Amino acid sequence: SRSSVAAAYSEKGDMEQAVPRFEALAADFERVRGPEHRETLVARENLANAYRVAGDFGRAVTLYEATLADFERVLGRDDPDTLGSRENLALAVVSANDPRGVSLYETALVERERVDGPDHPDALLSRLNLVHAYEQIEDMDRALAVAEAV
Repeated sequence: SRSSVAAAYSEKGDMEQAVPRFEALAADFERVRGPEHRETLVARENLANAYRVAGDFGRAVTLYEATLADFERVLGRDDPDTLGSRENLALAVVSANDPRGVSLYETALVERERVDGPDHPDALLSRLNLVHAYEQIEDMDRALAVAEAV
């Protein structure tokens, strides 16, 4: 499928080929399924991820923010795709060396633990992501405290 081809280019690191394919997919899903369909939102999330991997953090963050707002409005804040979108936004913000990423990861962890419980594998992964965010801002005390809880 076209999605698999775009993903293969992305995994290969050829973002010049991947990004336009993800852009076309997102546009086609929106045209065919509508702007609020789950598949459209996931296609937009995949496009934002491609922007992030390509190093276009501004476009990635902007699209992640809009897509997260749509996930929350359409699917609810407890939906698994919404929870994942919140973490993807945090990753993009951290990747852009924006200190807001830490608070976004903190919120993502609170939401993940509230929905899935603190011992769920996704909650543990959220905790690990928060550890990495703390490490990025060189707050090793908080990184260690959270890591010890994993």
